[in-house]
Amino acid sequence: MLKPQSPPKVLRSMALAILCALSLPLASSQQVIKPENQDIALMGTIRLIHGFGPPGYGEDPKHDAHVSYWALELTDPVSVPCTPTEPKYAKDECGSARRLKLFFNGLELAKLADLPAAKYRDELVLVRGKLHRADTMGEMTRIYMDVSQIQAPTPDGEPARCNYAKVYRLANGTNLKIHAEARTGSAEIGSLLNGTNVYVCDETKAWFQIFYSVAGKPCKSGTPEGLPEPQRRDCRSGWVEKKWINVISG
Repeated sequence: MLKPQSPPKVLRSMALAILCALSLPLASSQQVIKPENQDIALMGTIRLIHGFGPPGYGEDPKHDAHVSYWALELTDPVSVPCTPTEPKYAKDECGSARRLKLFFNGLELAKLADLPAAKYRDELVLVRGKLHRADTMGEMTRIYMDVSQIQAPTPDGEPARCNYAKVYRLANGTNLKIHAEARTGSAEIGSLLNGTNVYVCDETKAWFQIFYSVAGKPCKSGTPEGLPEPQRRDCRSGWVEKKWINVISG
């Protein structure tokens, strides 16, 4: 995934102060330590945040660029394991955050309105992905998340399900191309026949992220009621244009 480049060293102290302000936990909150770069799930509220970008990231509002991004707001602050360069820098370099900027792999060039977070604005959701500690000003919050899935919470603690669907409307003799990213021109990683069962787990404005069976990697837990979210790891995944998918459940 593309990430912002590191700023000049003279701006590093400013960055730490700004990230600290953006991520400051409530005094009564209890910090939760999560592993870094491992799949986890967090419950929170999706927010569209408006702030300041380069060159000063809020130090000079008159000249700094205005930026907007999707974030997950948590009830309790979260952190990842961290060793400060010196003990006196522990608070600035290893602090926790209640607001996490969300990154979407393969959708770096998409408009905000086309990102998966858009349809959940101001809603309580379950977000799955990997946490990372920020090391550039452009990451905006001291902890950020590479998102793999966003879903509304299910009642009674049941696992979320990806929707059951089928490939349809293909012309005779043609296959549906599966792409690595949700955009035309991205790498083709496979294809599916008309009528193939798939499971829709995420979407953008024009694309579905699907999970499907291939030889040696079957979606064993999938049924017409859907695919339990924890079992999607058993399947192959990719992105396809929405117009070729008929969503049946959900």
